[in-house]
Amino acid sequence: MTVRSRSVASVTLVLVAVLLLGSVASAATFRVRARLTDDGFRWKPKTVSVATGSRVVWKMVDGTHNVTATSKNWSKKTGNIGPGGTTAFTFGKAGTYRYRCTLHSTVANGACSGMCGRVVVG
Repeated sequence: MTVRSRSVASVTLVLVAVLLLGSVASAATFRVRARLTDDGFRWKPKTVSVATGSRVVWKMVDGTHNVTATSKNWSKKTGNIGPGGTTAFTFGKAGTYRYRCTLHSTVANGACSGMCGRVVVG
């Protein structure tokens, strides 16, 4: 193997490593907390924006809650989870994923009020 071909192979290997590490670094874990506010129970933050491949963890800080998907592009329906409990989901495709706690929200004419949230992936 010549010096030039070793150099090309080394550069190629470095580029592949950078690309792989870059995609792993963009995916992360994000936390959404169920909190009691002056307006009642709410998800904090209400909207979280994440990279494709990221994991979102919902933690029940105050009270008992559930996470139920309200958009058709995903499926999530937990049972009731008590204080300190968590549930998680890894988002593999770009899109907007809506959810709510069925104990502390209402849906009327397609609009969710109360403990409603969304994850924006992309």
